[in-house]
Amino acid sequence: MSDDFDFDKALDRLLDAPESRRAGLLSQIQQDNPDVIQRLERLLAFAVGDTRSPTSADDTAPVLFEQMLVAQDLDRVGSEVGPYVITSLINRGGMGVVFRAERNDGAYEQTVAIKFLPRFAKSSQRRALFFNERANLARLEHPNIARIIDAGLTQDDIPYFVMEYVSGKNIQDYCITISVKRRLETFKSVCDAVSYCHQSFIVHGDIKPSNILVADGRVRLLDFGVGKWTKDQNAEVSKAAIGFSEAFAAPELKRGDAHSIATDIFALGVLLQNILSSPSDAKLDQDLQLIIDQCLKDNPSNRFQSVEALKREVDAYLGDFPITVRKADRPYAFRKFIKRNQIALAGVSGIFLSLVAGISLTYWQYSEAKMEAQRATETSAFVKSLFDRVNPEDAGAEDVTLRQVMDEAAFRIENELQSSPEVRHEIMALIASGYYGLGDYEKSLSLRETVLKFHQNTKRSPNLALARALGDIADDYATAGDYDQARETMREAIVQFEALGLDDTLEFADLLGRYTLKMTGGVGNTDDVQTAIKALERKGAILEKRAPDDRYLKYIHLSHLASTYDELGDYERAAQLKEEAVALADKIGFSLRMSAITTLCNLGYSYDGLGRYEDAITTHKECIKRWTERLGKDHPEIIPPKQNLAAAHIDLGQFRQGKAILLEVVENAETQLPANSFTRLAAEINLARVHVLTNDIEAALSALPDILSRMEEALGSNSASAGRVKSVLGKAYLENGEVDLALFNLQEAYKIIEASDYWRQPGSHWASDVTVWRAQAELAAGNISIALKLANAGLEIRRAEKNVQSWRIEEATKTLDGVVAIHD
Repeated sequence: MSDDFDFDKALDRLLDAPESRRAGLLSQIQQDNPDVIQRLERLLAFAVGDTRSPTSADDTAPVLFEQMLVAQDLDRVGSEVGPYVITSLINRGGMGVVFRAERNDGAYEQTVAIKFLPRFAKSSQRRALFFNERANLARLEHPNIARIIDAGLTQDDIPYFVMEYVSGKNIQDYCITISVKRRLETFKSVCDAVSYCHQSFIVHGDIKPSNILVADGRVRLLDFGVGKWTKDQNAEVSKAAIGFSEAFAAPELKRGDAHSIATDIFALGVLLQNILSSPSDAKLDQDLQLIIDQCLKDNPSNRFQSVEALKREVDAYLGDFPITVRKADRPYAFRKFIKRNQIALAGVSGIFLSLVAGISLTYWQYSEAKMEAQRATETSAFVKSLFDRVNPEDAGAEDVTLRQVMDEAAFRIENELQSSPEVRHEIMALIASGYYGLGDYEKSLSLRETVLKFHQNTKRSPNLALARALGDIADDYATAGDYDQARETMREAIVQFEALGLDDTLEFADLLGRYTLKMTGGVGNTDDVQTAIKALERKGAILEKRAPDDRYLKYIHLSHLASTYDELGDYERAAQLKEEAVALADKIGFSLRMSAITTLCNLGYSYDGLGRYEDAITTHKECIKRWTERLGKDHPEIIPPKQNLAAAHIDLGQFRQGKAILLEVVENAETQLPANSFTRLAAEINLARVHVLTNDIEAALSALPDILSRMEEALGSNSASAGRVKSVLGKAYLENGEVDLALFNLQEAYKIIEASDYWRQPGSHWASDVTVWRAQAELAAGNISIALKLANAGLEIRRAEKNVQSWRIEEATKTLDGVVAIHD
């Protein structure tokens, strides 16, 4: 009977199943409970967003259910979630309920969107999808992706997250009234967002017009609840997801396969077809149809292999270049050439065109020289127009900053010099370098991506402009922490220089130096360091030959060489080289250059390694002072040197000084960095450790569980960093008298760290801490023999620490003495 049927349980089971299996499940339910099937089908339709008015008495119950749920959701209007008050319901469906809200704590005005897990979605799979979306958004920082702001649980344990509020039209409605060219430019912005997701190992999984809003001409991609790349450990969630739309789903998705890059590309093809088609449009251009058809191939391997490849085809079409998915033939290529150059060729007769291929080399050289002169003139005029603003007669009382000039240049270059793309992109590269120098890496990367794509689409390899663009963008990848991508891109740039025969130039020497920073940064290994040394030896030979008296180049070379010795663990030699580099930079007036400040900060790191803590503290303070002068007091770049300063104080046993600095660091990190940023998590765990050292156990215990949760989410529950957090948490429980919790966490931490590389490093702080603290917990639990073994091992590891501080030896010795006293 329907009265005994558990509709909630059946609905969750259907929602968790792939769409291809739902018909079979419904058929099975119908055989056992024929009188409930119509109601269940209506509930399922509502849960996946297909809400309709009742057409018969049979529809009444589901609609009443829908009205009840909507009424429950509307009850949220006027309620508070953190610092926000909910003002209206935006949308609801199977994947979530979204409200508009306003910030009401008086800090500042802000309109946001808050998404809640639906009340009826009780299954663990549905909650997993919701948390999956929240985690995905937290990892994504892109101008065309809706940004996550906050997250949490309501008092009734319903998860939610806060996003930026986007008030705009869906992309299909937006494109109806604009030209085909503007539609394609808008589509390219969608491609940028999706490509960025793929580079972050996230497949969107539900690309459709309603998930893409356009506000003030800017695209925002929404709704990341469905897919993750199969590289992710939760990839199986993708197979069970209900979030894809039938009209945009690839054939393999309908068969129940997992989401992939290929399924996103299929959906982009359907999207492109939709936004280019309207009743008033003429027949779609053949090239565009071929691009769409390539996206919609039944076999995923026959589609574009990346979103960037799809975008390059759209760029080629917009630039009147041949597309690669069309079979090449001379008439087609010639028509494209004529179209690209129709203005220049408008007055040229057909006879002259037939003689183009026979133009002499002398005339070609003359044309090249004339073009270079024109480019120089256009560049000079553009730059002069920018600096006219700094003329006191024009600027008046306003102080015009370099940042304002840069911002104006970036804004204007988007719209000017369209008829001179080479000049336009040369200037764009200069502006990007300026932003990089100002520490605005996001804007630098965005501009450099545009420059690189232009050269990739318009030039054949090898090409000097393309090689330079590759080298520049590699710097941005490294700054963003993606050292693998940085190394790969820089190697490509080096190959281009070598192929051009420019591998003994000063520019190539600079490229080699920058390459070594990518080799020794991130997760570089011994092979990387050896490769870096060889590259630096090659660079040094070029400098000796080309610029033996250039002090600036020598200072840069010393800095790079010092970094390599750091990786080898030769801190003495590294410190000597850095001291020379810093002194030389100060002498030639480069003390506030980004590279010079970085070298100064790294010198403090070398002093730490040598146990010269007083020198380290002085150097870290000077480093912070220069970064503050250069970037402002709240810039994220200042967080690491402040942590280093705090660490030096702690190494000296000056816990109060270290704690004061870390409190400031954590406050800054909370406003400047995402919750799962490793830099922020490192600052928070260091502060919690100092709370324990200063006996502020309540503060430590209030912070550590959340830090552990975010660390496990970011790096995995078995990562060494998660083990470190558990060790500090265990020590805090021990100091609070909670022996069972202390022992559990310290045993878990010991097992994780023992299996990591930190255990094999002589004198590892992480290894010695977890060993000594676990010995203390085992002693408190009465496990004397285990405690004795651990206490001996902990003291041995502490003694092996380089430049070990007396207070650390005293703690380990006291632990061992305490165990021995009871054991004897």
